[in-house]
Formats: sequence, structure tokens, C-alpha cells
Amino acid sequence: MLDRSLIEDVIDAHWITVESDLAKKRMGDYSRWYAHDRVKASQLHPSYFEEALETSWEPMTQEETKAFLGTMRQGGGSWTGVKTGKRIEAIEHLWTNEASRAECRFFADWVQAQNTGVLHSGPVGLAAMTERHGEGWRMRSRDEGFFVRQALHAAIWGYSQIITLLIDELKLPGKDRFEAEVYPSAQLVFVKDPDESP
Repeated sequence: MLDRSLIEDVIDAHWITVESDLAKKRMGDYSRWYAHDRVKASQLHPSYFEEALETSWEPMTQEETKAFLGTMRQGGGSWTGVKTGKRIEAIEHLWTNEASRAECRFFADWVQAQNTGVLHSGPVGLAAMTERHGEGWRMRSRDEGFFVRQALHAAIWGYSQIITLLIDELKLPGKDRFEAEVYPSAQLVFVKDPDESP
């Protein structure tokens, strides 16, 4: 679940740097809508709230709400109002070589879909939880190394993308060393097969 959110965060964080004005507007719209949505929800459940929530955000008019929700629908539910594929098209030039661009597309296209499929108890999730065992089948445990290694691989990639973005945006030193030494070492240490010798 965290990996799924993290990959979206990687895409959004990069998109913000290339569409900063639009991102500010969409984040403001989302914050206004969400704050009032939470206030309404708290009013529906008085037994859970001593007092209904309040917000200092100015409420949206009916027309603004309709336009905002339409933008979110067009964007596949993202606060950005832009579908994932379009956001990736807008940001992929930030990865400076074809290998890293291909890796970004792979995580967005394959790993993200895999995370979504396994997360929900549909056909993909149920298939990921079973394996052949002798003459029959057995259920995998979610804490088996198979799932841990997959999750760590995606997490290390995601965090490394955020770190290199911060290095670029804040003009910090050390990007070459991070990409050449730290990221590959983290993958080697944390994603290795637990049955392999260290």
C-alpha cells in the first residue's frame, strides 16, 4: 500500500516542478474541497465527534465544486487533474538518459499496476497469494520474503527518486555518488534473496 502511494508521490513531486503554477492552483482547490468534505462527514457522525469539525478554508460555490470534481474525474481521481500517463509525459525529460526514463516508465506501468492488483482481493491479488505445493496449492503468507523483497525494491527506487529530485531542486552536492554508490548498495543489501548467503 505504501509503495503504491510512494510511486504516485514520485510522479507528483516531479510534475510539481514542471507545472508549478497549475500545481499550486490544483492543490489549493483540492485543499478547499477536502476540508469542507471532512466537515460535512464529521456532521454525519456526531457520536464520533464531540463537536463538528470547522475549517478556515473558504467554501466552494456549487459551480466551483462541479468544475473541480469534473477536473478530478478527467485526471483519473488525482488531485492534479491530470492522468498518470500525461504526468509522466510531462516529467520524463527530467531523467537524463534513456535507461533511467525506461526505469521510471517501468515502475509507473508495471510495478504500480502490480501493487494495485496485489493490494486488492481480486483475481490478481488472489493469484499472487497462491502457489503450487506438491499435488495441490497453498496460500502464501504476506510476510514471506517474496513480498518483502518486491516491496523494498519499489520503496528504495521511490525514495531514491525523491532524494535525487531534492538534490536537483535545492542544488545540493553528491548526486553522482548517490546514484553510483548509495542507491545500488541499498538495492543489494535490502532486496537480496534471504536464502542467498550474505
